[in-house]
Amino acid sequence: MPSILFHIAPAVSHFYSSFKIAKPLQNSGYKIIYIGIEMFRSVVEEAGYKYELLDNFASHHYNLEKEGLIKSFYNCFISRIKKQHNKISKSNIYPLEKRIKEISPDLVFIDVQIISLSIYYQQFGFKVATVCMMPFPGKDTLVPPFNSRLIPKQKLIYKLYINYLWFKIKTKNWLSLLFSKLISFGLDEITTVKRFASETGFEFKELFDYSRVFVFGFKHLNEFVLVPKYFDFPRPDLQNVHFIGLGIERYRENDITNVRYMSVIEYIKNIKTKDKTIKLIYCSLGTLTSLNMKKAERFFKKIALLSPSFAKCYFILSLGESYDIQKLLPIPHNMFVFTRVPQIDILSYTDIMITHGGMNSILECIEMEVPMLVYPLSKKWDQPGNSARVVYHRLGLRGDINHDSTRTIAKKISELNFNQSYYKTNVSKMKEKFERNSRQDEVVKLIEVLIEN
Repeated sequence: MPSILFHIAPAVSHFYSSFKIAKPLQNSGYKIIYIGIEMFRSVVEEAGYKYELLDNFASHHYNLEKEGLIKSFYNCFISRIKKQHNKISKSNIYPLEKRIKEISPDLVFIDVQIISLSIYYQQFGFKVATVCMMPFPGKDTLVPPFNSRLIPKQKLIYKLYINYLWFKIKTKNWLSLLFSKLISFGLDEITTVKRFASETGFEFKELFDYSRVFVFGFKHLNEFVLVPKYFDFPRPDLQNVHFIGLGIERYRENDITNVRYMSVIEYIKNIKTKDKTIKLIYCSLGTLTSLNMKKAERFFKKIALLSPSFAKCYFILSLGESYDIQKLLPIPHNMFVFTRVPQIDILSYTDIMITHGGMNSILECIEMEVPMLVYPLSKKWDQPGNSARVVYHRLGLRGDINHDSTRTIAKKISELNFNQSYYKTNVSKMKEKFERNSRQDEVVKLIEVLIEN
């Protein structure tokens, strides 16, 4: 039985997305194995896949995010002075090599967020492809980077500005890599990977691609983009890039046990049965609100302030594990607050979703035919570009979480309420496009070709 190994970036949303490609492969007889840290074991095993533990793997010394500038600088300096870096690098890579050779997969899928690891897998002798959970991150002179709010138009000024944005991305990536190299004395991730590549004969310079949004890439690898092509802006076909656009994963909500949630949903269902004009508005800013907590707190408070003015609407807020619900007191009479709710289930009763614009949430809204009001929480990721695509395809509206007042947010909700049939029709049409152009069967054939060649 052929086996496929998935090495996914440490984010639960990325694991959920990867299951979209793992499931059809498993159904076709492939053995699916995931590898990673203990934190995500239960997520993978509950989905029905094998999980191999690889704790404490690090291919380089420089870790600015965890250690901070001064500590990271000091550690790299000491490592250089004592000439420990080569020994440590090899000892860090060895556990990965040993574990992978024990698994011996026929193909390895690497999350584009941790694409540097692909060098090691290739040099260990394994076939590698990448999997992307966001819109395609590579350069296209007609499509802005996916961390831009820009909606492209067929005008020269837009084309020039898009080219400027890509130049800015490339320059920023290059400067960032240079800064990391200097501050870490050459012990950063990319320099370490380059050193390993040169020792093993890998043509790094010829294959390396700077023109990517916040991640670099390799030109020779096949890339599987899980976002349906029809959600993206129009772009020409790309070599080695496969837009497969598979469906959502429902497995994680098979057993809904939150009694309060079920009673609230039953209450709202009964009211909507009696009065067809009643609307349910669901608001969530994703699973990583803790990274932007102050911004999320201000936004949730604005939603709480405006909700009483919508007499025919009920609001359900999903705040995330890190949010202190006490900060929203007193809770308005038409609002219900939860730490977490089963999103796909609640979307089946929802008329409008207020979302941060994470790709999983947007695709789930399309699947459940729910118009969206998108408030990107972070400029670093794909949320701004996702919001631009929602507006471009007329699937909903978007706002500015930093500057929109309570009144402005209320106006946008009112517009979506008033024109809900228009937006819902557009969302339904997008769903039909997804279903007509699903490449689930083709994915299995593409994988077979990759493995055979």
